[in-house]
Amino acid sequence: MSQSSVISEKEMETENDQVKGNRTKVPGMGWDTEDDVIWVPPPRAFHEIETKRQLLQCISSVFHPMGVVSPVTVKAKIIMQELWKRKFGWDDISPDDVRKECQKLCDSLLSLNGIKLPRFVGTRSDDGSTPKYELHVFTDASAHAYGAAAYLLTTCGDNVSVDLIFSKSCIAPTKPTSIPRLELFAVVLGTKMVKFLREQVPFELNKTHIWTDSKCALAWVTGNQQRPQFIARRIRTIDVVNNVMYGHVSGKENPADIISRGANGTSLQQNNLWWEGPTWLKSGSYPESMFPAMQATGSEMPICEENADEGPSPESAFVSNEHNEVVNCEEFFSFCKLVRVNAWVQRFIRKLKHEKSESETNLTAEEIGMSRVAIIRYHQAQHFGNEIKAIEQGKRHQVSFLIMV
Repeated sequence: MSQSSVISEKEMETENDQVKGNRTKVPGMGWDTEDDVIWVPPPRAFHEIETKRQLLQCISSVFHPMGVVSPVTVKAKIIMQELWKRKFGWDDISPDDVRKECQKLCDSLLSLNGIKLPRFVGTRSDDGSTPKYELHVFTDASAHAYGAAAYLLTTCGDNVSVDLIFSKSCIAPTKPTSIPRLELFAVVLGTKMVKFLREQVPFELNKTHIWTDSKCALAWVTGNQQRPQFIARRIRTIDVVNNVMYGHVSGKENPADIISRGANGTSLQQNNLWWEGPTWLKSGSYPESMFPAMQATGSEMPICEENADEGPSPESAFVSNEHNEVVNCEEFFSFCKLVRVNAWVQRFIRKLKHEKSESETNLTAEEIGMSRVAIIRYHQAQHFGNEIKAIEQGKRHQVSFLIMV
């Protein structure tokens, strides 16, 4: 393994978080000032893990602000969640199978103290070339956990380097959730990570990529089809982060897969995929197949079993959903009155979503315009749905008799 290696036990000895020789400890990690490397401090050793309280102490003893050991700690979090599901108290003795798993996991944490990383990320060039930086965030999810890992690709002349700079893991909700939705959770986590890292790095990122191995999540993010309300809310969170390219990566080449599945300390040290990312990342050339065009609807969209049982997204619900109108147009004899009433309904829905309005009293010209467009689009979809669908798919269509009239 090129980026992480084993430190001898003698090198790891520190006392009371004070400087000893050229080695010191900073919050969450150690720093060797001579070699300019950071290392994971040795966690607390536990001879027996029998209760939920002891397991939590074991988890808390391992902390790294960059999250580079999240594949290991996530396994402990999954066990903790399982104990909560079984309603064990803090000092209740865990079942034999859980105790064995906890002890095995906490023993593997001791091997984390052999991981060290260079504090300096990037590369330098002898000819004085200006480095270019790319941020690549990989996301993945399983039935138990989801997470994201961020890598900094630095190109300076002929020198190229890839560094793991940040990762984060989350436990899946206790409420049963489909894998495609968990994959979407992971993408949302990845976009939040992008926003955070953009604010922290002291240089400009030339490109930003978010990778997922879920075609369903990728279709939801990049497509323009109507989405269920649950999906649409997450997409709005993703859309806040601009200038991001979304791509598809295979599960075998996805470092975030290690987070969602978990790993022990020994295997994590030797996992080049985790520390360096996929092998093609350094080349900087990605096949077009990794950026599928997910703008189409209908037969070209992956089947993700997430259909409109819960209704349409709030954006399409201002006037109507697929079958029922929010505002019944037939009850109005004046189009102007219909537009204004529907505008008030739109404002009410925005308040439910905690969105601010420019005016808290009278309707604005923008609100009235949006209401008018929403009503027109609704009736166009009702009477010319086949024609609109054919136009979107780029197919020739038969002009409706109503259009001719």
